[in-house]
Amino acid sequence: MNGIILHLPERSTDRISEDLRTLTEAICDLTGEDGGGGLGGRYGYGIEHETDVFAMFPFWWDDCTCGWETVESDWVDAHPHADDCYQTEFQRRTTGTGTGLDYADFAREWGLPEQGSAYHCTCPRGAAHQAWRSDNPHPATCPVVRPNFRYKPTGATVEWYKYIGRDMEVKGELPVDFLAHCLASLTESQ
Repeated sequence: MNGIILHLPERSTDRISEDLRTLTEAICDLTGEDGGGGLGGRYGYGIEHETDVFAMFPFWWDDCTCGWETVESDWVDAHPHADDCYQTEFQRRTTGTGTGLDYADFAREWGLPEQGSAYHCTCPRGAAHQAWRSDNPHPATCPVVRPNFRYKPTGATVEWYKYIGRDMEVKGELPVDFLAHCLASLTESQ
């Protein structure tokens, strides 16, 4: 390979990851669907399937499907920043000018942190937008926000990035024997 060394991420071997891959394999065996491949392994990405006990979805790569982003865009358009806001001046200096504005210098000029320099807001609109987002979330069924796995008896959820085990986060109580209940639900749903 011409001296190129590839460093692939390790496959997660924790119990929950192994159980989720086992469940994915069982679903594929039952449905005849392909388990995929690649860095996550043959059954490492999860598969879309739901029973009375669990719901599983692979990592979502696409855009929002619920229309929330359009609604948010409409809110943003209807609520401009104040004339004396950092964001308004930032837009004045960067829109259509092709200028090489140094974002960090511009943020320091306003006494703001360099990190996030293109997003600072110094008027009430920033807080109002955050409040609107809190009051108007995506529906739980939107693939952008839904968990990759939900264990219905306890409400526990598991989320991963791209494949099972990568940057995985478990929220709620996931019993040690959750896999047995999930596998049993596969045969009950037939």
